[in-house]
Amino acid sequence: MATATKWLEKHWWGVLIAYPIIFASVYLIIWSAAEPLGIPEKLEALHLDTLRIFYHIVATLLISSHTILILEIYLKKKHWAEKENAQDTNKQIIETIKELGITSVLKESRDNKNLSAYLIAAKKIRVMSVSGQMLIRSRKTQFMEAISSGADIKILIATPLSQLVVDIEEAESQHRSGEISSEIYQVKKLLREYVDEAAKKMSGEALNRYSPKIYLGHFGTHLRASIIMCDDKWTLLTLNLPPKRSVETVSFELVDCNNGLMRDVVCHFDKAWEFAANQGNIIEICS
Repeated sequence: MATATKWLEKHWWGVLIAYPIIFASVYLIIWSAAEPLGIPEKLEALHLDTLRIFYHIVATLLISSHTILILEIYLKKKHWAEKENAQDTNKQIIETIKELGITSVLKESRDNKNLSAYLIAAKKIRVMSVSGQMLIRSRKTQFMEAISSGADIKILIATPLSQLVVDIEEAESQHRSGEISSEIYQVKKLLREYVDEAAKKMSGEALNRYSPKIYLGHFGTHLRASIIMCDDKWTLLTLNLPPKRSVETVSFELVDCNNGLMRDVVCHFDKAWEFAANQGNIIEICS
């Protein structure tokens, strides 16, 4: 019975098939029960012999209709109960997402369409990544704009040739040995180029107000997720799940709010930066 009702919950057209089956079954049950009880003979004694089929059909309709009604009420009640539970669960999930300040979820971080605008407009940029090479190379224009406008930029990447980097290289591919460390060295060169290029394009007045520079730090084991923060108000938080590259994994867009996830991200970056500073692993790249 339990298996049948579960099947009917998923296949409502099965209820339509169940209708004639129930009618036929009830009809046969009544007919088979009437003979042993001597009901036909009693009807004959009342001279109602010609109406036996009529009474039989009426009894069948009454019993079958009530049986079907009970079945439908049971199925619909269970269906709506499950639907209400699903709606309550979805509502709770949505409320939690809002409380955490999550504005969107991306299957792959490279699908983000808001990053460029936030980088250009930001006065404070924080980046934490394994190497960050793909981000820095692909967003040259945005970083140049931020440097030229005097933005406070801190970039925190892994220490080349560290055990963390070696382990990630091995996890990503057997052919990745030494590649991430090479990318990390490349990042320093790219940032130097961006700062020098920005300084050449800046006016004398702008250079008098602020010097184009970027702070670059290295961490040993503090990576939990890749982070891009703009003005402590917007963040792209990307999961690190080797062997997948960070651009291939799920990311979350966050905005600042009370008790939101972004505040934990800010604290995490600040603590990792403080640790790198205490270890003497921070350098200033300036023109």
